Amino acid sequence: MKSDKKKVLIVDDEVKLLKMLKKALLVDQDLYEVVLADNADKAIEILADEEISLVVSDIKMPGMSGIELFAIIRVTCPQLKVIFMTAYATDMIRRAIEANSRLLLIEKPFSHHQLREIIHEILNEKKTGFDGVLKDIELADIIQMCCLSSGNASIRVDKGSNKGIVVIRNGEIVHAECDGLKGEKAFYEIISWKGGKFELLKDVDLPEKTISKDWKFLLIEGARLSDEILM
Repeated sequence: MKSDKKKVLIVDDEVKLLKMLKKALLVDQDLYEVVLADNADKAIEILADEEISLVVSDIKMPGMSGIELFAIIRVTCPQLKVIFMTAYATDMIRRAIEANSRLLLIEKPFSHHQLREIIHEILNEKKTGFDGVLKDIELADIIQMCCLSSGNASIRVDKGSNKGIVVIRNGEIVHAECDGLKGEKAFYEIISWKGGKFELLKDVDLPEKTISKDWKFLLIEGARLSDEILM
């Protein structure tokens, strides 16, 4: 007989933390079941095989990051909400997450009571459906989130007839290209675009390394150049 109990998937590479959270959430075992995954790849397998009501995921993990996992979830499970756990939140990350109705943030260290309250609130929500696209978020925020996760990501950006790509490897921006430009010039051009669409791509080979500067410098310089254009 199939159980009607909801399932909460917790994803974190720290196995001790996973076990600790599962034990702490046992107090709510009549309300939901806790499922564990110690990496994003395993989480994707679980999502394909089981009906999950909520995902709680660390952002910074070896291999596929929490950001990359969310990019897959928003396509394969468009109504599923994700709570991000992190000890490395910045104002940019907070704004980016607050701007999306499918994302929530809980900052480490947090109490078990805090997490339980958020889980209860989400699981008790009436299902009204969620938009599957990140809206009203600056591209710089997405790039910073990917870099802080220390993962790999390729971000394809479209603005009208303009198309570009920014490649991140091990948390560093290593390549950008758009409209015949490559490297830093391409990155600064892409980051200056206002509006448009983006897509996080998986398993894209790095065509060449054209950028070697620190990602923080690139974002700051990109913001400065964009301000000069507006002046």
